[in-house]
Amino acid sequence: MSNSPIVELLATNSTPQATGDKVTALDIAPLLAQAIGRIHGNESVTSLFDTRG
Repeated sequence: MSNSPIVELLATNSTPQATGDKVTALDIAPLLAQAIGRIHGNESVTSLFDTRG
């Protein structure tokens, strides 16, 4: 991967992934915790994934 034209590879830390200087693991624990809390409270989770700004 070091010699590839890829600038950065984004992955989540939800499963084991490759490591390296071009790999960035994003922590999704807070997002999962919010989603579980909203589901348990019978609230919408749609706003967690709204990417329109």
